[in-house]
Amino acid sequence: MHKIKVFAQDKIWRVSASMTIFVEDVNDNAPEFLSTSYNFSILTPHTKNGYFVGKVEANDLDEGINKKFTYYTYSSHLYIDPESGEIFLTRNLSFLPADFITAEIFANDYGVPSNVGNTKVNIYLLDNYFESPVFEQDEYVFAIETPIEGNVSFGSVKTKTPNDRILYELTEQNGIISIDSVTGKLSGNFSSMQTDDFIELTIMSHDYKSNTPGITTIIIKAIEKEELEFKLKK
Repeated sequence: MHKIKVFAQDKIWRVSASMTIFVEDVNDNAPEFLSTSYNFSILTPHTKNGYFVGKVEANDLDEGINKKFTYYTYSSHLYIDPESGEIFLTRNLSFLPADFITAEIFANDYGVPSNVGNTKVNIYLLDNYFESPVFEQDEYVFAIETPIEGNVSFGSVKTKTPNDRILYELTEQNGIISIDSVTGKLSGNFSSMQTDDFIELTIMSHDYKSNTPGITTIIIKAIEKEELEFKLKK
């Protein structure tokens, strides 16, 4: 909202008028979920109508009414609270022939025309929980020579019992490091790093058979090229 005052004047008189200008937001952003997919595990004996599965969350970068949105899904197995994003079962899944179900969740904003964001939810049905996946190392240390430009791959992390249903993720995003959620390969853009700078991050591994993630730490140190060559010779 902007308030301005306009004046008009002739040789004798001078008059003024106040104006209020309202600037409306353009609905040019769709709601965006915090993750492109969500994985939940529940024990088969608990798969009854009304059982709480988990929660998804989205954000909309617009303002005012355009920022508001509601969640929904077309899945016959699930109900999602339109305001909170909490997901519940709508039926007993004990006799379901598959060991998991997949559903698409949507977030529809109030703009005109409206925008829709979406994410995927995987729910694994287990007879019992297993131990959390364990990384091969409690801590991974990587050396990056400086200066370096552009995005480069510099290593990977892996659990001791890898399988195609383990997903890797960073616990926080710093805009520099990224991880392939399936392979565990690491890459980063280190153009802003200088010698002796370092980054420390935590990585989690999710296994559909476990209700708690595995955790490890990665440390990336920036060193001069000559120092790296000396260490390699030793």
